[in-house]
Amino acid sequence: MPLELLESDGADVRRELARLGLHISPNQFARGLLAAYVKVWPVEARARCVDRLGWHGNTFVTPTGAIGETEELVVFQNSHAIEPAYTEVGTVEEWRDSVAALAAGNTRLVFALSVAFAGALAEIAGEDSGGFHLRGASSSGKSSALKLAASVWGNPSAYVRLWRGTVNGLEGLATLHNDGLLILDEIG
Repeated sequence: MPLELLESDGADVRRELARLGLHISPNQFARGLLAAYVKVWPVEARARCVDRLGWHGNTFVTPTGAIGETEELVVFQNSHAIEPAYTEVGTVEEWRDSVAALAAGNTRLVFALSVAFAGALAEIAGEDSGGFHLRGASSSGKSSALKLAASVWGNPSAYVRLWRGTVNGLEGLATLHNDGLLILDEIG
C-alpha cells in the first residue's frame, strides 16, 4: 500500500487491511497506534505495485505473479471492481496435448489460438494491439473458437465475457486484459 494513504485519516489503509482479514479495534487511540506502527516500521523488502496487467518493462504481470527478469518484486494490485479471470490448471504440456492439439488442421481454431497469444507478443514485436470480430451463422463454431482461445489464459467458462455492459465497466474490463486477450461474446 502506498504510504500516502496514511497521510489522511488512514481509513483506506484500515479498509484494505480489514479486507485482507485483520481485525481492527474501533477505538480511535488503537487506530492511531496502528497507523503509527505501519508508518514507522522499517521496511526490509519492497515491491513495485502495478494496477494493470501485462508488460511492465521486461516483466509480464499476471494476477498471481510476474514472469520475466527483474531486480524487484512486481505485484498486481487490482483497482477495479472486476476480478481478472486468469487461472492456471495443469501444465503447458497437458494443455498442448489435450487442448491445442484439437486445433490441428482447422484454420479457424489455429487462428483463434494465434490471436490468444498475439496480445502478449505484440509488445515484444513492437506492434500495436488489435482486434478481431468473428461472425457467421449460428452453430458455425464461433463460440467454440472463443473458448479455445480463452483456454490459453484461463477457464473458458469464466474467461469469456459478455458484450453487455456499461462503457465504464467495459473500460475496466479492457484494462484487466492489457497485453492479453479480451474475449467478448454475444451469448452467455
